[in-house]
Amino acid sequence: MNATETKGSLLQERFPEMVAVMVAGGFALTLGELLLMNHTEKSQNIGVVLTGIGMVAVALGVMVGPRLRKVLAGLLIVVAAGGLFGVYEHLEEAQEHREKAERARQESGLVVQKADYDAHEGEEASEHREGKKEEKHGPPPLAPLSVSGLALMGSLGLIASKR
Repeated sequence: MNATETKGSLLQERFPEMVAVMVAGGFALTLGELLLMNHTEKSQNIGVVLTGIGMVAVALGVMVGPRLRKVLAGLLIVVAAGGLFGVYEHLEEAQEHREKAERARQESGLVVQKADYDAHEGEEASEHREGKKEEKHGPPPLAPLSVSGLALMGSLGLIASKR
């Protein structure tokens, strides 16, 4: 057997563990991003905690026996469900941001009626366009699905592990 065959064989034998280690790294990066973005207010802490749990569960799963790996895989399924809850929360928050932005535009007079907009192509139209560019859209609605995907992939890696 040459060196290439040995590397290929090792990759095939340890592929589930390698996937699990990569998933733990993905959780670590996601956790770091959440902390850097100060994603730590009220229900936002759920994402931080679930990401931390996912990272620890996958890392432990690489080191423990098959029985405990199945328990950790089940825990990762719960983490995946938490990601779905995060999508719901992000959609709700995005809707709140849109409503606040609309109220702010109406209060500041930046919302120009269609007739006024057509009549005043100059300054008011420019203000309207600039106001639209500065609008905040809220959190990315599907970002928590990355946690769900990592959790499911980690769960599969742990279940497939033959160690």
